[in-house]
Amino acid sequence: MTFAGGGVPSLMSDGRVLILGLDYDKAEVYDPGTGTFISTPLPMLPTFNSYKPLVDGRVLLLDTEGRPYVYDPASGMLSTAGSMKIARLYFGAAELANHDVLILGGTDTANTQYITAAEIYDPATGKTSTTGSMAEGCESFSATLLKNGDMMIAGGERQQDSGDDVFLSSAEIYNPGAGKFTSTGSMHTARSQFNATLLQDGRVLIAGGVGDGIQPLASAEIYDPNTGKFTKTGSMSIPRVNFTSTLLPDGRVLIAGGDDLGPPTYYASAEIYDPHTGTFTRTGSMLEPRSEHGDFLLPDGRVLIYGGLNNSGYLTSAELYWP
Repeated sequence: MTFAGGGVPSLMSDGRVLILGLDYDKAEVYDPGTGTFISTPLPMLPTFNSYKPLVDGRVLLLDTEGRPYVYDPASGMLSTAGSMKIARLYFGAAELANHDVLILGGTDTANTQYITAAEIYDPATGKTSTTGSMAEGCESFSATLLKNGDMMIAGGERQQDSGDDVFLSSAEIYNPGAGKFTSTGSMHTARSQFNATLLQDGRVLIAGGVGDGIQPLASAEIYDPNTGKFTKTGSMSIPRVNFTSTLLPDGRVLIAGGDDLGPPTYYASAEIYDPHTGTFTRTGSMLEPRSEHGDFLLPDGRVLIYGGLNNSGYLTSAELYWP
């Protein structure tokens, strides 16, 4: 890679992987056949909070206040694409089954009030519509699209007037047909900045993140949409934040890298979660420690790990994991 850090991956029609270098003026195309990256110029991009590859090959980018842009890799053009009804910071964005995007959570632009109201963005028309409201506004939560089309929102954090962080264990379900949020079971551990991975059987693996006392977590739990409950499962070998979790073709989950907060120790280690046994086991380590990196499951089952940072600074290197 020629730009440092992570980036936005999306699969192109020819099997190559487009990676947008956010906060940079270039993109890279990774060719799995040759194992090489080719740099391509980009229009100057604003700083983005969220991004979603679209089914037509374009990429939806939401800037730090929720303004939408669409990047078309075929033409290399970046265009504005409508507007949000509520300007917000530190929000979440998740694609629904019909490819609309649910925008939710975060704070107002003064960073003084948490927002409970949610909205739906239609990338085909560039129009936004209001929808239901969350029970509690927060940031750094997870939003996982379930197999029945509902969205499961879990955890997150809020800052009190005292400046202390409060971590949440609560969870709720957004039903796009009804346009409503309803409460579901709570996690066993309050956490934010964790990874949520939809498993092949429809359950959701919740792993790691930050918990009470601003401590990194090794614990994990499973959400079952059939019961609406979270149950504890095995713990990772070490506490991790800013790691990647990739669902492998055989249904297991690759956990790679991350750090333990600050002053951070960066990890090269990796482990595999087996949903049949509910356990994590160590697997081969990455060639170098990395945190805040990107991952992408290639069509042949390999996992591309790229960018991130460690004690050397931002990384341009990439590596492949063979399951």
